Amino acid sequence: MEDIFKNKSIVVDKLEGFGFTLCGGKYELSKDILDQQFVVRVTVTKAGEFTYHVYDKLDEEEYTLHLTNATGEFVGRVRQELQELLQAFANECFETNVFKSKQAHELINYVSNKYGDELEFLWEKYADNAIWRRKDSKKWYALLAVVSKQKLGLKNDTLVDILNVRLLPEMNSNIVDGKSIFPAYHMNKTNWISVILDNSIKTDILKSMIDFSYLLAKC
Repeated sequence: MEDIFKNKSIVVDKLEGFGFTLCGGKYELSKDILDQQFVVRVTVTKAGEFTYHVYDKLDEEEYTLHLTNATGEFVGRVRQELQELLQAFANECFETNVFKSKQAHELINYVSNKYGDELEFLWEKYADNAIWRRKDSKKWYALLAVVSKQKLGLKNDTLVDILNVRLLPEMNSNIVDGKSIFPAYHMNKTNWISVILDNSIKTDILKSMIDFSYLLAKC
């Protein structure tokens, strides 16, 4: 069940809207499951660390069978209802935190503030790939991804955040340097480029690239 929270970080401001109450410096939530036979208690610190436990309401003993390899209809129902509750918790109170670089987060904030667009994670298989698209034309104008440098043609398997943007072919041929800027990973290499987000290229320049790519996606 921990995969539910993979690459996600909690947004404390959203907890009360989900039903949490602040008590003794911690946020607490109690939810009944399994026809009110059990209760799930979730505790979140102000720092965003959380724990959850399942208790039998009859004797207030913690139920842990679902944490083992036990099988059977009853324990299966406990696991299922617990998973549904935790999934709702993740959907409502967490945000995706796939990208680690400071530049990636600067660009996410820039696009959100200027265009009102949020990243779309379209592929379950590629959960570390996300795109921005225009609201009017529905066309993509940029992509953020986490890739190995080897996929860009470098002799290094370090994972890096990259930005893909669309420019004009004559522009691309002039700026691709094989160090920070590359023919696009997994996209048309004539029209798109990939930029490693490691501060080798100034953030203001990346913002200008996004703006230009946005214009190209108008129609």
